[in-house]
Amino acid sequence: MHDPEHEHHLDEALAVIRFGDQPPPLTAPHTDGDGLVTLCETPRFAMRAMTVNDAAAVTLPVPSTTALVLHAEDGDVVVDHDGIELVLPRGASCVLPASCGGVVFPARAAPARVIVMR
Repeated sequence: MHDPEHEHHLDEALAVIRFGDQPPPLTAPHTDGDGLVTLCETPRFAMRAMTVNDAAAVTLPVPSTTALVLHAEDGDVVVDHDGIELVLPRGASCVLPASCGGVVFPARAAPARVIVMR
């Protein structure tokens, strides 16, 4: 029975499938020169990790062309932008707009791991 509400467009779907294309390669986890550990990376996405709020302040530049997403993985993360501090609780995420230029994770006594995604 033909149901126009659930019509299948197999010919159209087959016309746009690129069978020869391969998914983008993933890199193996590695430590970069900037102290971040790259967990995975493709040409359009990267997930990196770093320990912050430790004995020394850490600066994270934000590229002027790309927003970053921060995720507080295993503890509260303090983020400072131009003297304004934000506490990102464990398990929470936030977006750093490309226009912010960068943030600082101040020195604290409670180190935490943060995931940075672009």
